[in-house]
Amino acid sequence: SSGINAEYGELRPTFVPDSTLSDSYLLSNKVKLHSFKVIGSSIEGAVCVHNISFHKTVFVRYSLNNWASFNDIACTYSDQLSPEFDKFLFFVNFGQLYSGMVAEFCLCYRIDTSEFWDNNMGLNYRVVADGPASSSGAVPKPERRGSVQAVPYW
Repeated sequence: SSGINAEYGELRPTFVPDSTLSDSYLLSNKVKLHSFKVIGSSIEGAVCVHNISFHKTVFVRYSLNNWASFNDIACTYSDQLSPEFDKFLFFVNFGQLYSGMVAEFCLCYRIDTSEFWDNNMGLNYRVVADGPASSSGAVPKPERRGSVQAVPYW
């Protein structure tokens, strides 16, 4: 294709969302990405948290520049999955991402003076803006950027 859209990429996750909810995982880690999907230049998903306090804050922290700066987006309470677990929803619009750009995100659950993070086991969740599909229909391979050492552990 031609025109201005050719310079922008379509978002593709570099991780496979694990929608299984293990009570033992949530009891020990307190927060987990439950579902996730890409919609244009945005992502939306659900976060499950261990309900250990009535007063809680759940948010998505994301960066478009390898954590040189970041933004926090509040999640919205959805429903109670059980007396022990609550579900929150998020929506993040990254705007126009140029092909090759990487958006990284992680999830935070904050209560009183404690914070719990789901950062995909230290790798953070990542979506890459791929270039327009080639005429052969081949999907570009993911780029490897940075290293685990360059990723902050929230």
